[in-house]
Amino acid sequence: MAKRSTICVIYIPGLGDRYDKLRTLGLRLWRLQGIETVLVPMKWEGDESYEEKYSRIVQVMVRVHETGKRVVLVGESAGGSMVMRGMADSPHLLHGVLTICGKNSGASTVSPRLYKKHPAFSEAMQGADAAISRLSPDMRRAFISVHPTYDPVVPVGDTLLHGCRQVRLWAVGHFVPIVLALSVYSPVVTRTIARL
Repeated sequence: MAKRSTICVIYIPGLGDRYDKLRTLGLRLWRLQGIETVLVPMKWEGDESYEEKYSRIVQVMVRVHETGKRVVLVGESAGGSMVMRGMADSPHLLHGVLTICGKNSGASTVSPRLYKKHPAFSEAMQGADAAISRLSPDMRRAFISVHPTYDPVVPVGDTLLHGCRQVRLWAVGHFVPIVLALSVYSPVVTRTIARL
């Protein structure tokens, strides 16, 4: 039986809403390792606005913070863009911030076709770039980027902030390292979170 956690991860998924059930399964492994988790669906493929998506994240952050648990915001891929704003706007609510293959910066490097299909992601990336400029050196040092050795979808440089901590997963690609972070490499990720 896993011991009761005082840490609660708020997990912000990337594009591909259809994978939320698989993400939820992976997060069960994190719970078995003593990390409480809440997945906040982003509904990237729907008509919901960027501000509606971001507001849902803030509501969950406030609700979890009010329980006395330590809030750790985790962004996966495109979810990293949402996490950057959360870190800049609400550091008082957060114990830590981590992204997995996070598209944390570089709004201008995203394909216009992807933005056309997911308009809220375009706004999220603009918000992420603006948020990063508001992060103090201490906030940057507290941030952890979990990334693969090589990622052809989100270049490793786009996952990093100047002065941040890094955890490299010995994997190549984008989708596979995310799956591994939720499964085979979950002990590495949950230990990293527990040490925050």
